[in-house]
Amino acid sequence: MPYKITHRSRPQEILFPTQLAAEDYAHRFGGGLENWKLVAAGTERKQDPAAESTMD
Repeated sequence: MPYKITHRSRPQEILFPTQLAAEDYAHRFGGGLENWKLVAAGTERKQDPAAESTMD
């Protein structure tokens, strides 16, 4: 099952073929898994546009 990691403080997403590959990347090159959100690819729900805040 493919996995996706998303950086917590910058808009960066990377896809991996396995969870182990995603975790390994985060530990070796991404500053640690605590800096990333790890999810199975395709399982995240889209956020309701009304729930998003806007900065005007």
